Amino acid sequence: MDGVNFYKVLKELRLEENLTQEDISNLLHIDRSNIANYERGKRLPSIESLIKIAEFFNVSLDHLILGKRFGAEKGEEGEIYSQETMRELMADNTALMEEQLRLSEIVAQREEEIKILKNYLNSIKEYNSFLEMKINSIENQIVKGCSE
Repeated sequence: MDGVNFYKVLKELRLEENLTQEDISNLLHIDRSNIANYERGKRLPSIESLIKIAEFFNVSLDHLILGKRFGAEKGEEGEIYSQETMRELMADNTALMEEQLRLSEIVAQREEEIKILKNYLNSIKEYNSFLEMKINSIENQIVKGCSE
């Protein structure tokens, strides 16, 4: 989400309704410091807060987030998404991002396991080389002892 448009739109909507940050905070049950941070572009709201704000001001999420004044978000085939559809899409997107994070953690864990196994394999190879040197040394001593 691009916070550059959001913070401007939020402040404009609030001022158009002659509301203070404190008013918005009380009406939407969002901490006033969060409202202030949203309007300064210092922080972005959660999806739930975005939906609350959009519903309160009776604007679409695309208007709130992108500053678009007309219509709702259009999909690839030109259909218009309702706020409920946008909410579902955002929830799906959140779920996908959580799954991606979970998979990234699994990949990182597997990479660490592979690193440990490679180190173990290298240790086995080094020990194998050591044993081969010892066997060669013993064989040489046996051959030397037999030829005397």
